[in-house]
Formats: sequence, structure tokens, C-alpha cells
Amino acid sequence: MDGARRGQGLGVAAALVGGVVLASGKLAETGGPGDGALWVGVAAAIPVALALGNIFRTRFWPVGEAPLTLAALSVLIGAALVLPMAVVSEGRRLSMLWTDHDILLLILTGSAVVAAQYVLQFRLQAQAGPVYMSQIGGVAAMVGAVLAVVALGEALPPAFWPAVMLIVAGTVLFQRAATRNGHP
Repeated sequence: MDGARRGQGLGVAAALVGGVVLASGKLAETGGPGDGALWVGVAAAIPVALALGNIFRTRFWPVGEAPLTLAALSVLIGAALVLPMAVVSEGRRLSMLWTDHDILLLILTGSAVVAAQYVLQFRLQAQAGPVYMSQIGGVAAMVGAVLAVVALGEALPPAFWPAVMLIVAGTVLFQRAATRNGHP
């Protein structure tokens, strides 16, 4: 959609290789095939799904539609799709959500954060386009690894620092090339 640009392509490739290094290190840590490998594979597929969503939104963005409207509709449709599964899997425990004020506050806070994130993401995409948005995947992988260390007490994955260097280098290369080409 943007056309091939060598500098930006190198940036995307470097960040992608960084993500692969990060996922490979985590896969090696789990001991290879098994339950851990499945979840590493699922996590590694997330940036691909995000990139496809970015491209889809850019291609089919309704003319003149504000990011806030699309963000709100995305959150509401997502909730409508998840609710039946929650009812099936949680059954009677769902009633606890409405009586336990701490859980309800946590759900409302999480909902507000997700809604704000969608609004910001859609505004950024409206301004920057799908390829720029896809750079967020590598950065999210780095941040996720650090959060797992801080919040869950996990160890940094093997090859974390080389992966970080590749992701940062890829992001910088991409941004410099985009700036030279007159993009944000």
C-alpha cells in the first residue's frame, strides 16, 4: 500500500529478526516442543495478526470516519464476541463480578485502559499508516518481556539484549527512512 522503500524495509526486517530472536530464546528456554512451544508460537503470531489488522483497517477505513467511532465500535464488537464464551466458561461465577466490588473496579479500570488504548491506536494509525503501526509489535514484545520479569518474577529470555538491539535498530532505521520520505 505504501510501496517498497529500502530503508523502511530494512528497518522492518531488523525488528522482525529481533522478534524472532526473542521468541526463539523463549522457545529454547521452554525446552523445545510441548506446551511452552505452543504458547511461544501463539505469542509470535500476534504481531502478524496485528499487521494484518493494520493493513485491513487502512484499506477499508470508512471515508470521513473518526478514529473514536471506529475504536468504540471495535471494543463493543470485541466484547460482544467474548461475552458468550465468558458465560459458557464461567457460568455462575459471572454473578460474582457484579457483587465483588474489587473485581468490578478491576474490570472497569481494565475496560477504560483498553478503550483509551484503542482510541490512541486508531488515531495513530489514521495519521501514520499500517507499516508504521506494525513497528509497535517488536516494541510490545520487548516491553512484555520486561513486564514478565518485573511483575511475574520471570528471568529475561536468552538473547534478550541482542533482540532488543535489533528491534531498536529496526525502529530507528524505519523512522529515519520514513522521515526522509516525508512520512511522520
